[in-house]
Amino acid sequence: MLPRSGGSGRALALCSPFDGRRIPWPSQLVGSARYSELVAAEHRRLDRLLARDPLRLRRLVPRRARQGLYPPAGRGAGPADPRAREITAADFELGDAGLDACLDVVAVGVRAP
Repeated sequence: MLPRSGGSGRALALCSPFDGRRIPWPSQLVGSARYSELVAAEHRRLDRLLARDPLRLRRLVPRRARQGLYPPAGRGAGPADPRAREITAADFELGDAGLDACLDVVAVGVRAP
C-alpha cells in the first residue's frame, strides 16, 4: 500500500514504466456506504472495548491467552456481524474519492499506443 501522504503523484512515480510500454493510471479503491457503515460500527465496538482498559494492562497478558478471546478465523466461525456476510465485490469500486476517503490506492497499467 502506498503512503497516504504522497497522493496520486507519488503513485505515478512509484509505478512509472521501466520500458515505456505501460502507462500507470492511479486510481482509488472506494467502499460502498453499506461497507463504510459496517466498518464504523466495528470501530465503535473496538473503541468501547479498549475504553475498558485505560491503563493498557492487556499488553501484560500473554499473546496466546489474548488470541483465545477472539473467534477462530478461517474455521467457519464467520463474522460477528451478520451484515458482513452481505458485503460482496459489488460493494467496492475504483473511483476518485480523495485519499482520506479511499480504502487503498491502486495503479492500473495501460499499454502505451
